[in-house]
This record gives sequence, C-alpha cells and structure tokens, in this order.
Amino acid sequence: MGLLDNLERGLEKAVRSAFSAGGARAVQPVEIASALRQEMDDESFALSEGHTVAPNDFTVHFSPADFERARTWGSTLASELCDEVIRHAQAQGYSLPGSVRVAFHADDAGRPGRIDVVSRLDDGSRTQAPAVAPAPQARPAA
Repeated sequence: MGLLDNLERGLEKAVRSAFSAGGARAVQPVEIASALRQEMDDESFALSEGHTVAPNDFTVHFSPADFERARTWGSTLASELCDEVIRHAQAQGYSLPGSVRVAFHADDAGRPGRIDVVSRLDDGSRTQAPAVAPAPQARPAA
C-alpha cells in the first residue's frame, strides 16, 4: 500500500461521512464499487514477495429499501461490479483464488444509505451437499 492509496482511502471516508451526515439517502453503484475495492485492499495478504492474494467472493449487505433498489439494477450491476473487482485486482497486482462473485443481501438491521461488504476467499473447491439425498436404487429380486 502506497502513501497515495492511503490518502485516497482517507479522502473517500471523509467524503462518505460528510454526505451521509445529512440523513438517509439511496446507495449509488459507485459507492458499492468503492466499498468492494476497499474490502479487497483491507483483506488482501502477502503470501510471498510479489504474491498478494485478495478475496474474490463478496456479499454486499443493504438496508431493505436499498436492497430493493439494487435489485432493480439486476445482474447487469453485479456483472459490472465483478469486472471492477477484476480490474482493481489487476491494477494492484492481486491474485484471486478463483472466479469473482458479487451477491446482494437484504439486512433488516441495515441503515438506509449504508452498505456492508463481507468477503472471503473461494477457490471453488468447496462442494455443496445436494439439497435432497438421492433415492436408493432398488435391487433386482433374486
């Protein structure tokens, strides 16, 4: 992290705080992209010299009203946000462990105009158990 990155982050926080002090307002896509970049920077870690890993799976938590607004933007916004994550990773020299995923989640405790981003590393190796176990095969009568 360079001095300019830290300065930019500080300015973003100051601007975000100044605008959110005036009351509730709707979340904008540019704020979501900024929060994703911030989360990547905060949660990235160096494995070795020149090899920094960053999260690739993000869940963006919104207030119910902001979630409904984000839903109207649909998969187009999610796709653009994935592209932004990839661009930021390339610009910062981050390695991503797998494909990028951005999901939206309504949070009843969330305040309007505010978002929370939760990230994790996902290399795609986690397999999910089937929702319903397959029925046992009938054996032929002897």
